[in-house]
Amino acid sequence: MIDQRLFLVSFGAQRRELERYCFGKCGNIGIGAINLHGGLFVPCRCEDCPYVSASLNLGDAEVDFGGSKEIWHVIVRRLTWWAPNLHTLFQPQDGRSK
Repeated sequence: MIDQRLFLVSFGAQRRELERYCFGKCGNIGIGAINLHGGLFVPCRCEDCPYVSASLNLGDAEVDFGGSKEIWHVIVRRLTWWAPNLHTLFQPQDGRSK
């Protein structure tokens, strides 16, 4: 297995989540996009993203970064639509649980 891991997030299906978490809070998202089987994916540099709800391990693949081809271990991520610890927003102000 290759040591270089490339995490990808679908731009088309997860645009709202990318804007909210990756660009808005995290900042480890890459600029640019990778065409993977006709879909645009944005590269992510965060090893342990707290917003990932699922991932798909695609294995080792040759990735072309504008003429520079390298072998990467590719993992596609699905981001959650809710923020971690969202349940705390619904707690009564006096600390009682519902």
